[in-house]
Amino acid sequence: MNLIEKLAYKIGEGFQANAFTYSEEQKNLFYRHVARLQSTDLAFLNGLVATGSRGSAIINGSDLLNNIGQLTEACRLHLPLVVNVKLSTNEDEFISVSKYDKLKVIEHFACFQFIATTEEEAVHYNLIAHKIAEQALLPGVVILDYTSQVSETILPNDNVIKHYLGAPQDQIKDLTPAQKMLFGGVRRRIPSWVSLDNSVGIGLHKNDYNLDLENLANQKYFGDHLQEIISKCFAEYNQLLDLELAPLLLTGKSRKYSVIGYGEKVSSEFKNNQDKNTQKVEIKQLAPLPIEAIKAVLQNKKGLTVFDYTASNTREYSSFYYTLSHLIGSSYKPYCGVIGDSLNSKLLNTAIQHMLQGQPQRSYLLGFNFSDSSINFPKHQILSEEIEKVYPNIEERSLSHRNDSPTVGESSVAKFLQNFKSSGPRYASLARFYNENRFFLQDSKPIADPFASLPIAPLASAGLTKSLPSVLPQIDSSNCTGCGDCFVHCPHTALSAIAIKVEQLIRTGISLASNKGEPLTAITPYIKKISERVNVALDEDPMVLLNVLIPQSFEEVAKALKLPQEKQALVNSEIAKIIDEISGFPISITDNFFTSPRLTNASAEELFSIAVNASVCTGCSICEEVCAENAVSMTPISEDLVKDIDEDFALWEKLPDTTGDTIQRLHHDQDYSSIAALMLSRNYNTTFYGSSNTESNLASKSLLHSVAVTLEAVLQPKMSAYLDEVKSLINGLSSNIHESLASAIPDQDSDNLAQTIRQMGGQKMELGEVVNKLSEGEHTANVDSAVLGRKAELVEELKKLEWLISAGPNSNGRSRYTLLVASNNKLEWAKEFPNNSFTNASWVSSNGSSSLKMLGLVYGQLHYHLDYVKLTRRAKLEIKNKYEPSTHNKQISSLSWTDLTTEEKLLFPPIIVLTDSESLEDEGWTTLSNLIKQEVPINVICINDLCYSAQKSKSALLQYQAGLFSTLSLGEIFVFQGGMNKPNSMVNAIMEGLNSGLSSFLSLYAFKNTAHGERVSRALDYAVLAEESRTFPNIKCYKDANNGGLIGSIDLPSNKDYKRDWVSEKITLDNKDIEYEITWADWAYTQLEWADHFKELDDEATALPVAKYLALEKTKREQHVPVIIRESDNGVKYIAVSAAVVETCSIVLYNWNVLQELAGLKTKFPEKLHQEVYSELEKEFNQKVQQLEQNFANKLHAQEQNYTQELKSKLKQKLVALSMMAKRKD
Repeated sequence: MNLIEKLAYKIGEGFQANAFTYSEEQKNLFYRHVARLQSTDLAFLNGLVATGSRGSAIINGSDLLNNIGQLTEACRLHLPLVVNVKLSTNEDEFISVSKYDKLKVIEHFACFQFIATTEEEAVHYNLIAHKIAEQALLPGVVILDYTSQVSETILPNDNVIKHYLGAPQDQIKDLTPAQKMLFGGVRRRIPSWVSLDNSVGIGLHKNDYNLDLENLANQKYFGDHLQEIISKCFAEYNQLLDLELAPLLLTGKSRKYSVIGYGEKVSSEFKNNQDKNTQKVEIKQLAPLPIEAIKAVLQNKKGLTVFDYTASNTREYSSFYYTLSHLIGSSYKPYCGVIGDSLNSKLLNTAIQHMLQGQPQRSYLLGFNFSDSSINFPKHQILSEEIEKVYPNIEERSLSHRNDSPTVGESSVAKFLQNFKSSGPRYASLARFYNENRFFLQDSKPIADPFASLPIAPLASAGLTKSLPSVLPQIDSSNCTGCGDCFVHCPHTALSAIAIKVEQLIRTGISLASNKGEPLTAITPYIKKISERVNVALDEDPMVLLNVLIPQSFEEVAKALKLPQEKQALVNSEIAKIIDEISGFPISITDNFFTSPRLTNASAEELFSIAVNASVCTGCSICEEVCAENAVSMTPISEDLVKDIDEDFALWEKLPDTTGDTIQRLHHDQDYSSIAALMLSRNYNTTFYGSSNTESNLASKSLLHSVAVTLEAVLQPKMSAYLDEVKSLINGLSSNIHESLASAIPDQDSDNLAQTIRQMGGQKMELGEVVNKLSEGEHTANVDSAVLGRKAELVEELKKLEWLISAGPNSNGRSRYTLLVASNNKLEWAKEFPNNSFTNASWVSSNGSSSLKMLGLVYGQLHYHLDYVKLTRRAKLEIKNKYEPSTHNKQISSLSWTDLTTEEKLLFPPIIVLTDSESLEDEGWTTLSNLIKQEVPINVICINDLCYSAQKSKSALLQYQAGLFSTLSLGEIFVFQGGMNKPNSMVNAIMEGLNSGLSSFLSLYAFKNTAHGERVSRALDYAVLAEESRTFPNIKCYKDANNGGLIGSIDLPSNKDYKRDWVSEKITLDNKDIEYEITWADWAYTQLEWADHFKELDDEATALPVAKYLALEKTKREQHVPVIIRESDNGVKYIAVSAAVVETCSIVLYNWNVLQELAGLKTKFPEKLHQEVYSELEKEFNQKVQQLEQNFANKLHAQEQNYTQELKSKLKQKLVALSMMAKRKD
């Protein structure tokens, strides 16, 4: 199979197999690095191709069963990948039935299939398969039904391959009608479904009925075109290489009977059939069956209503039906009724009568429609008419009754849709989605239009209007403190806050009023003074309304300035218009926004307000329950209430956003929630949007809203800085071109310039042509037209990049990140079609192997990032006129991740995996560790509800902790564990992790209210208990190149009583205050599933709190009953806990003690090591003492010698002196 691998490196950008023949790094014919993975899990390939990269794989037939999910996903997402499946293991071996049974796994999939019985065929079919896949937008399978051959097969010439396939990024126009509807008149050869530039949410879950629609749409709009595309691609290939490849290989010439089969399986099935009058038809194209070719073979040969279920493929009929109908011959043709879960007695009777009456329509749908122009809804009628125009008589495929739903009026969502204008393909358009699809999911059954074939919802589709709930929140501005609890915990982003200065509010009123008539200008000179006086008045009396304060403040200003009456009248008339626009807007005078800022800066005070978005509110009442000030009340809806709420929200949308200074001030205020501070930004807050189909366990949605807001707060400024850099490069390069042109035009001789202009004849010409004509003059300076042309093209590429960053196809610029939702059984709100709450690129991965899929996404997106880095690097050199193609082309074209600067790496939009602890069990942690060890940083957010059953609590806790410890032990990484009970810590951790440039693992607690039998509004209380019971302690670990060790890198001080085993609190027992230690038992007691493990004691004589019980030696525990203590109306309750609870508590304590040790708080010094260190220190001490003693002795001896010598010298001098005295006497 090494030739297939070699071909894959030539044509692809990614390849995977269970083993590689070539070990060195590869580059393809288009000068890109080829990403490789040694694995048979096709998730990597899916992720890579989803970004618009060309990829292929080689797997064994036995690997197909494990890849059902990946192939299903590839079909749903229309990923044009090619998978080679090896069947034979020995040249002389017949393939057993079991091997072909594994092949049947994909028999009804949307992928087309070829079977190659030689290596040469395999090469040809691989090239053709890539061409077909990329034209039809369907995955292809090439079955390698041969052993590895030593042959002289030579790959086609490189130029032939490039000519036949083209580059993945080429724009192609040869589209089917359905593709033209989806993409417009042109599309990328390999679509980038997961794109930062044209972002949508892909992979969404659909209910059974919508899945049936998707299957039918795929059959009609993709499957029906497949055979035509296959034939065309075969013809082009045959012509190019002078071959005669065909889907059928015929042997025998019987005119009466034929037998159809393929490969080794055919020989096995027909071994006992010795009929020599049968023509053998060997099929090289297994799926879809080449029907026309088979019909031609079976024509005039000799030879029932059949119901055929919809399935996730794109063929109109199953291979079973085709085999029956065509083998029967022309004597009669069976009926085929396509059914689904919508089949009922009425539809069944319709089908029976259809057959009994001998109706000519042999194949039909029951319960589904491809179009329905009869419904009284104009925009849907237009869509149906469009389908029927390009697919004539398509409505006749159905025997179903037409939609009899009443006419439904459209709700106004114009403002919301304006925020997501789309100039990209139609499938990504939110307006199209609303007008032609989303609106009908409530009041009318959708049809199987081309868009139903895609498991896609545009960005923020969860924000489209739904029917109003029975109650809506009303905000009492007089009670509101601006704490942010209500909008932070709203899971649907139905509450939006703003902090705004009085002056800004007045100016907005002026703008709105001016838009309705004459501009308001008379008030302009007095706005600041009016605003200052309004602030003074509000400081004195916060309850005064603006419609009173503004006129009153102007009256004081006019009096102070002695304005004439005419001027006052004119200004007052404008004030009246302003008040009409803004007076109803609810404002609150709060300490956080008005009073405290005013103490330090008289102009810093701001009004605070909360607006309600009724279109996404579900009436869940969480906002009311979390508000400690009773500022929110759920009110039954009425026409007046809805009108007031809608008007307030409309005004909020028009007001200027909260300033960055205010957000930063509150973000750094330890007494204010950082999450609430960030949500004051409209841009940040609406990065996650809309309601969901369920109201259960929505704390995880509120949590993800907070995470999304924080991500936007970190990444948006980076994108803005990147945009500024690109603009600067455009300006710099443009100036460079202008200077080059200016220097080429003669200063004195204008005749040549005039003559050149006349020669143009008024025609528009390319810059290069103008330069060439100018250079023909005798007196022009030398101009390198190739260099100028290269620079001009680079400017255009940079402008395109600027557009993608600032606006792009969806008008909101590139996605800041890509989100892979990889949760198996949780986070259902994030996976349900048609609700896409995300406004960045997302992929719902539901078939396992998400780690490898993410790896594919990383390398696929990295291709784009490297391309953009190449542009900016080239531009920087070109501006300085230092770009040398011979030197820099190779350097820049071969850039990889390791070649990037730190700044360039930080600009790479992060790939984020959103998973849960349950999905990481078993092999999940291993694959996660392998993923995090990649050179490109990976960001994982793990949601943990901490709810384990009694049967698996031990294993789940041990596995999670082992996984966490293994993650902590990896090289450079940022790890955080915590929850929304400490919002500032969580926000700072997310920011620190993203800015670190390291891989990160964030484990966040999300309250599962159904497991505790509580309301969602109790989320914070349980987050506190989870931390204080040591069930989910707050952890932070930052290990970079300068701090790679594990010991001491973990931070625990944010936990209460972090140096102790358990957190203690004071409780009163028998009129005495005692210290009660909180354990995991207190956590388990709150869970409904653990109720049987707790029993109230009648006699507390032997009761001992769990913490003290665990502290005892096991031999001393028998005389005690472990209990938790609770207060009740009847006094203190002692509640005995089961052995399972005690065991789990001991595991939790062990895990906590390990963390303490890793944090350097509770290191146990082994006695042996202690003795060794003591001995070494003692020996060293004794040696030093001996040395000191010896040094002292030596010094003393030396001093004695010196003193003796000095004494002798002095004595000698004395004696000499005495002798001299004696002589003088003599």
